[in-house]
Amino acid sequence: AGSSPALKPRLGSTSGTAKAGQRLNEILDASADVFAAKGYHSASTQDIADILNIRQASLYYYLPSKEAALEAVCARGAEGFYEEALRIAAQTGTAQDKIRALVKAHLTPLLDRRNYVTVFLHERRHLPRDSRMRISQWMRAYEKVVEEVIRTGMKAGEFRRDIKPRLRSLGVLG
Repeated sequence: AGSSPALKPRLGSTSGTAKAGQRLNEILDASADVFAAKGYHSASTQDIADILNIRQASLYYYLPSKEAALEAVCARGAEGFYEEALRIAAQTGTAQDKIRALVKAHLTPLLDRRNYVTVFLHERRHLPRDSRMRISQWMRAYEKVVEEVIRTGMKAGEFRRDIKPRLRSLGVLG
């Protein structure tokens, strides 16, 4: 999941690009920390600015709103899951091996970017409808990759056939 054009920093010159990109990352990290700790509605842009020791108004140079910060944090929380699942599903090997790899890939972001994933899981319901719909489509596509690996394993006799693949995939991802 990428960021929308509204979430990209406004840059005056090429020399400032790296610095502005780094600052945007810092702002998103602080936003993820605040949203994960307080929840979206209880958090304020002042809370985010306080972590960074900057003026609240400075945040608006990089992000147009608190809602835009939430969208960017959720996008980072979700990024890479689908692509990694496709990569794993395309590998050679047994369905059992692929499910093990999928579970590991599913859990690793909880360690690497815990607050981003936490915000994605718990606060995405506060996103605007269009953003929520895009995320729902992405989530279903991700689930289908796992479901297809399970179907393949069922056909190969690696998994029991008496549990529906959809239910099993939700169990694996849950």
